[in-house]
Amino acid sequence: MCTGLWSYSRHPNYCGEIILWFGTTIFVSQSLHKWEMVSLICPFFVYFLLSKVSGVPLLEAKADKKWGNTS
Repeated sequence: MCTGLWSYSRHPNYCGEIILWFGTTIFVSQSLHKWEMVSLICPFFVYFLLSKVSGVPLLEAKADKKWGNTS
């Protein structure tokens, strides 16, 4: 896919999810106190899960199996 949203991001739904978490974190970061600051790792954790563990790797493996490795 070389047109539209896919020309910018191979997985736009995951990109949107990551942007949503970062935006929410930025929005609420001023009201966090003490132990609540731990929640600032959430967007990084979501990014890690989607890009390295459960999201992209599974889709890429499935696509490689179905259509072959074209890269």
